[in-house]
Amino acid sequence: MIQAPSAWEVRFPRYLEGEAVRGFWMSGVRVTLGEGGEVAALTHLHREAEEQGIYPLKTVEEAWQEVLAGRATHVDSIALGTGGGKPQPFSVLVQEVGLGYREAEVMRLQAYLQPYYLFQGQAQSQGGEAPITLYVPALAQEWLEEAS
Repeated sequence: MIQAPSAWEVRFPRYLEGEAVRGFWMSGVRVTLGEGGEVAALTHLHREAEEQGIYPLKTVEEAWQEVLAGRATHVDSIALGTGGGKPQPFSVLVQEVGLGYREAEVMRLQAYLQPYYLFQGQAQSQGGEAPITLYVPALAQEWLEEAS
């Protein structure tokens, strides 16, 4: 749930393998409530997804080395921005690591969902502290090179 200055936004995301699919705008339902609690907007997005196969994953240690090298492919943070852009310098205290999926922005074609390692924690910058998620593709590097 997100609170805007005069409204509330409630999101009901898609779930795969028991976990919410992440991203700036993911499949699911979004309800925006006005100041008086009335429904101000209701939006829905659904992208089909079906299992294509089982693929090898890189290790968590390999993914962590990519984070340390600045090669996270996406960054989600309220304070630092969301998506693939490069934020201002910041430090991160990683508190949790897991596997998950991330959907592309609504206007971007996405042919498939792939697993990501999600490094979640707190980002600290000159502007303060905020929750952050860093994404690293989880598929083994040799498989990614074969697919491209």
